[in-house]
Amino acid sequence: MTAASGLGHLLPREARFASVEVSDEDLERLDPLRPGEGPDSSGRWAPKRWREFRAGRQVARRVLSELGLPEQPLVRGADGLPSYPVGVAASITHTGGRRTFAAAAALRGARGLGIDAEQTRPLGSDLCARILTEEEAKVLSARGPLEELGLLAFSAKEAFYKCVYPTTRSFLEFAEVHFELLADFDGRAERSGAFRASSPRCASRGGPLSLEGRFVWTRERVLTAVVWH
Repeated sequence: MTAASGLGHLLPREARFASVEVSDEDLERLDPLRPGEGPDSSGRWAPKRWREFRAGRQVARRVLSELGLPEQPLVRGADGLPSYPVGVAASITHTGGRRTFAAAAALRGARGLGIDAEQTRPLGSDLCARILTEEEAKVLSARGPLEELGLLAFSAKEAFYKCVYPTTRSFLEFAEVHFELLADFDGRAERSGAFRASSPRCASRGGPLSLEGRFVWTRERVLTAVVWH
C-alpha cells in the first residue's frame, strides 16, 4: 500500500488518501471483504471486478482509519454507494486492465469529495463526441490535442459527479456537466493544473453549482479531484 501518487497535490492538507496496485497474481496482498461488502446472492462478478472491488474497499478502509474512525463494513447501498460514516466525504476510484490501480480519499466536514483515475490514452473522436458538447470541443481544441483533453474532461466530469451525487442525488449525463480548463496544457508527459466543472442541474445559491478541481497527468494515468466545501 502506498500513498496515491499525485493525489497529495490535488486534495486539501487535512484529507487522507491511499492507493494500491495489484494483479490477479498478488491478490493475497488484499484483505478479504468484510461481511456485507460483496454482491448479493444473485450477483456474479468477473475476476477483474472482484479485484477492483477488494482493492477499492481496502484503500477506503485505510483512509477512514487514518481519520480516526472505527472500522466498519463499507456496504453498498441501493444506488451502489458505500456506506461512509456520517460527517465524512469519501471517494473510491480504480482503473487498469491486467493490473488494477485503486485509490481512495476521505475528508471530514466537506459536503462532497470526488476522485477519478483513468489510464493515459487518447480518446477516439466518437468518445470525445459523447463526452464533450460542441462548445466544449471548440474551446478545448484550441488549447491542445482534443483526444487528450477529452480524456481529461471525462475524468473531471466523473470526479464532479462522484463529488455531488451523494448530496444532490441527481443523475447527470456528460452533456449536463460543463468542463472548463483553467491551466495551460502543453505537450509534456507529466503536467498538472486546475479545471472548473459545473452543472445547471445542481443549484447552489440560486445558480448552477460550480466547483474547481485539480488534475495530475502522468505517463501512466490521469488523476482528478473535486472537493465541495
